[in-house]
Amino acid sequence: LTNDNTPTLAGTAAAGSTINLYDGAAQVGSATADVNGAWAITTAALADGSHALTATSTTANGTSPASGTLTVKIDTAAPLAPSTPDMTAASDNGLSSTDNVTSITTPTFVGTAANEAGGVVTLYEGAVVLGTSAVDSSGNWSVTSTALSPGNHAITAITTDAAGNLGSVSPVLPVSIV
Repeated sequence: LTNDNTPTLAGTAAAGSTINLYDGAAQVGSATADVNGAWAITTAALADGSHALTATSTTANGTSPASGTLTVKIDTAAPLAPSTPDMTAASDNGLSSTDNVTSITTPTFVGTAANEAGGVVTLYEGAVVLGTSAVDSSGNWSVTSTALSPGNHAITAITTDAAGNLGSVSPVLPVSIV
């Protein structure tokens, strides 16, 4: 899984041989093995999705059978913004369990990141990282913040999907530490 739609593949073959790289039957790159037999090919742009890559080597003696298949999944789409972070009722000890006012300096926040199981949510106050959490198979996440000082805070979250694509920022949750 990668967010690079022009991945580079490398290998070895007979020195001077021509290596052709294929996605199914379509050629997506070519290179000549150097004097040590090393080669590297950066593919033509591949669409998002799964690709079955194989290579052949051609010398004066002919062309080799296709190599074993390497399956590569391309995902260049940025994830959606996660839900607005929500302070858990156990962390929200203000006048109500939903007023986002607390004396707990390391509150826990929860939310969802739709369709991003395996991704990571990073919790922020401005540009300061407060913590991270893996997104579970149901799209849920939970982060216990690093210590927040007394005062007002604007808490946001950003999802990074399993391929490494960074999503947009969530709506802000205003929080007061008293």
